[in-house]
Amino acid sequence: MTFQAPIDLDNPEAEIKYDYNSIGENDIELIQNDPQMYCMKQCFKMAYYVSKLWNEEILRMKCEFLKDENQTIWFSYANNILSRPIKARHEQFKRTKKISYINKDHQNALLQQLEAHRVKAKEIGSQNINGMYQMMSRHYGKIKTHMGLDEALA
Repeated sequence: MTFQAPIDLDNPEAEIKYDYNSIGENDIELIQNDPQMYCMKQCFKMAYYVSKLWNEEILRMKCEFLKDENQTIWFSYANNILSRPIKARHEQFKRTKKISYINKDHQNALLQQLEAHRVKAKEIGSQNINGMYQMMSRHYGKIKTHMGLDEALA
């Protein structure tokens, strides 16, 4: 399958909108009724993910998908990938003041929580790290939201 980004022909330099939701809400229906369109939706999702994470727009790529005996469609390979940097974000990044994602107060609070957890686990003789997993899960969730990846990874 060949994916081509939906470039605005009136303004080809404008940021590309990878609107994968417009292809269909229900993936199972797409797999059953229109597998080609399901594969195209996955291409849109991959391009959206790359644009959010790497500030690169995928303009074109050839993708291969496989269908197993359970009728599940799997992405397997992409080649001939053509991309470009997202100019608006690149310019915005150059103009913004670079700051650390975790400021010192936040870093100190995390370290205090870690130490408190270590002491509590030692007191009760537990190797349970659920508290750590929950804290890291919340932090990971904030990063995904900050990067705009929630929808792409859903």
